[in-house]
Amino acid sequence: RRGMVSMQATDAASLKARRKTLEREVRADRKAFLKLWAHAFKANRETGMRVVTVDVIKALLDMFTPDWDMKEEFEAFLDTKKVVSLDTWKQLLRFQHEVKKDLTGYE
Repeated sequence: RRGMVSMQATDAASLKARRKTLEREVRADRKAFLKLWAHAFKANRETGMRVVTVDVIKALLDMFTPDWDMKEEFEAFLDTKKVVSLDTWKQLLRFQHEVKKDLTGYE
């Protein structure tokens, strides 16, 4: 409920109506995006679990980073895993912003 209030929505219809505005706001505000990135992971964990399955992570990547240059390579890496931790999920975002496709910026 608190989340809906913070997004100035009272129900699914009002949330849907605000979707484009919310997307612009989150993309423009780095802290808001980081908060949403972490929330997306936490909201998709199974009850009592600290990890998210690879299939769910791939769906989240499609939603959050559809145009990421290295998405295909990262998904190939994910295919060697069963689950992803929150730490890995957060590190992925940092990696996306700091490392280019030719791996410049990677230490």
